[in-house]
Amino acid sequence: NKISKIEPRSFGSDLNVLHLSCNQLSKFSEKWFQHPEHLKEIDISGNQLTSIEENLFKKFKNLDMIILSHNKISEIGNGAFSNRINFRTLHFEHNKIPELSEKIFDNSIIKVLDLKISYN
Repeated sequence: NKISKIEPRSFGSDLNVLHLSCNQLSKFSEKWFQHPEHLKEIDISGNQLTSIEENLFKKFKNLDMIILSHNKISEIGNGAFSNRINFRTLHFEHNKIPELSEKIFDNSIIKVLDLKISYN
């Protein structure tokens, strides 16, 4: 697809899994969701994202799989993933990330079962 823009509240209240891979999105926003706390899996790989904002995933209380691979991410804001203690999957491979700081988890003790950060 060539999706480059998503309007606020486009995704309904019962959405658990969302795959937006291989589009032209330059930004990810929690405002797209009526109830972000219901989402469990998100795949936004293969887009044009350049950064992950501070506290971006804070409202996604049940999110345990985030795939951000094959973007242009060079910056991850503090607390971007501070909403959870346990993640099943975090994929960051094929981006432009110069470093991963503990501050992206807001200094929490985090458990990640599947972490991919190659090709950065």
